Amino acid sequence: MNTPLVSVPVITFNSSEYIIEGLESIKAQTYENIELIISDDCSTDNTVELCREWLDKNKGRFIRVELVTTDKNTGVAGNCNRAIRACQGEWIKLLSGDDKFLPYTIEKYIQYAEMNPDASIIFGKLKFFGSDEKETEKNKRYYEKFFYPKIRLELPKQYIEDLKGLFVPGPGLFYRKSLWEEIGGFEERYQFCEEDPFMHKVFKAGYRVFFLDEEVYGYQIRSGSLSKNDNVEKKQLIIPRHYVERMQYSYDVKLKEMIKSRLYLNAWDIYLKHGLISARCKHSKFMTLIYTLLRLTSPVFYKGRLENIIYEFVYNK
Repeated sequence: MNTPLVSVPVITFNSSEYIIEGLESIKAQTYENIELIISDDCSTDNTVELCREWLDKNKGRFIRVELVTTDKNTGVAGNCNRAIRACQGEWIKLLSGDDKFLPYTIEKYIQYAEMNPDASIIFGKLKFFGSDEKETEKNKRYYEKFFYPKIRLELPKQYIEDLKGLFVPGPGLFYRKSLWEEIGGFEERYQFCEEDPFMHKVFKAGYRVFFLDEEVYGYQIRSGSLSKNDNVEKKQLIIPRHYVERMQYSYDVKLKEMIKSRLYLNAWDIYLKHGLISARCKHSKFMTLIYTLLRLTSPVFYKGRLENIIYEFVYNK
């Protein structure tokens, strides 16, 4: 097996409760040729101190280590870019501060890349963990049902599915740094919606996501994580910020491409979602009512609701 240098950028923000477990999982990798870059997004807890102490004790395990800090919070997209710019490896495997690798994570990706030399970006399945076993199992089944089958598709169909909605979860990705450079990295205009713009640029650049059909990344399900946290609040109205930015990106970029690809129903649904969120954020009861009623004209809305009802029924059964 070839052993190219793999860069592991670790993205942290107030991650003191979980960061050491994640760093230890990198240290325990069966693959040896690793550089470790930790980028902190202006944490207010002792995350940076913990990382600095851990690096001092364990830097001998890695080819190279670096701790990147900033005096201003820039969001997830900016933090990812800052970390990857510091990377010198051929391949990139991001780790969020509250997740962890399995012992063979990087080795499995490299083995797969060697068997698929055309692959510049690879997705490996997630191994969910957390205190709520029912919730972790529910997420596992949901991904198996709605995400993984789409990732197995060929590029033209992957692009169409991407227009309809994000289906490649970022934590499972492993890609060449040259790909990140070619597409211009993460879109910092959408600070907390790093996955959707990144994947859309990947598909537009003509890259197919290859599928590694093994669980290779430990993804934590917890109530305080970004995907579970409501962090846009205006006058008692709470909307998840990452969701607001996803809809904004879809409206700004994907809407026109949906129309060009004749995905008229999906385009209509995105237009209505964006309008509804905008009305709620502006606290316009009248426009909120109008867009709510208009959403009843969206077949995509009914399709999504029906799929969720069926999934919940089958899962609970």
